[in-house]
Formats: sequence, structure tokens, C-alpha cells
Amino acid sequence: MPHPRALLTWSAAALAAGLLSTNPWHRALLLGAALNVSIALRRHDSTIAPLLAGLGFATVIALFINIVASHAGVHVLVVLPSPVQGFGGPVTLESIVYGATTALGIAAALSAAAPVALVLEGDDLVDALPRRLERTGAAVGSALTLIPRLMRSVSDIRDAQRLRGLPTASRAGIHTVLLPALLTAVEDSVQLAEAMEVRGFGGAPRQRWRSAPLSVADIAVMTAAVTAIGLAVVARWSGTLIDWYPFPAVTTPAVPLVSVVVAVLLLVPVFVWRAP
Repeated sequence: MPHPRALLTWSAAALAAGLLSTNPWHRALLLGAALNVSIALRRHDSTIAPLLAGLGFATVIALFINIVASHAGVHVLVVLPSPVQGFGGPVTLESIVYGATTALGIAAALSAAAPVALVLEGDDLVDALPRRLERTGAAVGSALTLIPRLMRSVSDIRDAQRLRGLPTASRAGIHTVLLPALLTAVEDSVQLAEAMEVRGFGGAPRQRWRSAPLSVADIAVMTAAVTAIGLAVVARWSGTLIDWYPFPAVTTPAVPLVSVVVAVLLLVPVFVWRAP
């Protein structure tokens, strides 16, 4: 199983590398590497569907905002009416391409952070943080486990309501699922707080049953991640990795060689780690 600190190092490197350039090839390569890591190493009790849904939603929002609010570019495709000041007007090919590039950047950032929730358990994240941040780690770990538990609760309640013959798909039947799910989430939070109080959380420094050492595979992943972000920073500083904009007219972006190397280095976890 991946060491939490090694995975956090990889995630931070992938996130930082994705923010260094607006080149769509650079972002697409890092997005592909991050998705491969999430799919290959995710826990058996976690699903990739919420991540894909979030990526699709972010793409739609980025495209919509650029289409209705950005009017730069020379290739006008259609002119939209403007009922509200600032929205509507000419829709250009350049604004659509820029919206797609922005969506790629958001998707790459989300995918870089996704393995933290899909691969690690909440207590693994707490153990990975220093003792000074144990309270922060407990809060973050609890938050990471909230959404998967809520999704499972919604699925179980929907199945139970269907067995009772109650509608769940229609707008009128949504409350038959959401209200019990909300009450269940509140009850789970109260139980978690009581369990932490019984165990004396905050009364003394946190103790560990054992500290998992870094394996050779963990060190290889951390080395590859640090090398990847180092190459990206050097390429950015030297001008090899530059930004790309479709304005005033769309041009074909070049494929940065350093982006290919960075993406390959970020794929190291797929080959050296086994899925939990």
C-alpha cells in the first residue's frame, strides 16, 4: 500500500506542475497521468464516478463562462443576445478553445488531488502529518471520509425507499432521500464526536501503534515526483515551458518535450505501487 507521505508528495508535485503552464498539451498529459494513478491505485471501496462527474461539471462551467462572457478572438461563430450586461454577444472560436484549456487546467488540478481521497484512508492522512498538525489532520481526515459515507448513505436510502414503493427519481420524491441522508450524516457526526471524546482526543499527544517505514517503492515515487516538479520549474524559468493563449487567433500549440518527461515521471506510482 502506498505510504501516505509519498502519495502526498506525489500529489503536491502533480498539482504544482499542472499550474506552471497553460499549454493544453502540458495540462492534458498531466491529467492523463493523474487519472491513471487514481484508477490504478484506488481502494476497492471507492469509486471513480464522483471524480469523473466533477471533472465533467467543471468542464461545462468553464466552457459556459467563456462562451457567454469572453468575446475576444477573430473567428466569430455566432452572436448571442445580451439580456444582461456583460453576457451575450459574439461567440468566437478562440473563447471556446480558451474555455477548454481552462477546463483542462481545473481537471488536472482536481485529478492531482483525487488520489489523496481515493487511495488513502482518513487515519492514514492523520498519521502522515507532523504532531503539531494532528488536529488539522483529524479535521481533514474526517472531511475526506464524509463524502464517501454520504454517497453510500444516499445509495442505501434510495434502495430502501424504492423497496417501500416510494418515488425517488422525480423532483417530488427527492426529499424522501435527501432528508434521511442529512439526518444520517448528522447522526454519524455526533457518533464520531462522542467516539473521539471517549478516546480522549486532544487530552494528550496522539500515539501511534506503529509507524510504517518508507519502502523502496515509496522512495522511488517521491524521487520521481521531486524530479518532475524540479524539471518543470527549471523549464519554466529557462523559457522551455511557456504559456499558450489562443488570442487573437487560434494557433496549434507545440508539444513541450519536458511535459512528456514530467508526465512519465508522474506515472511511476502505477508501476511500483500495488492497489490496496
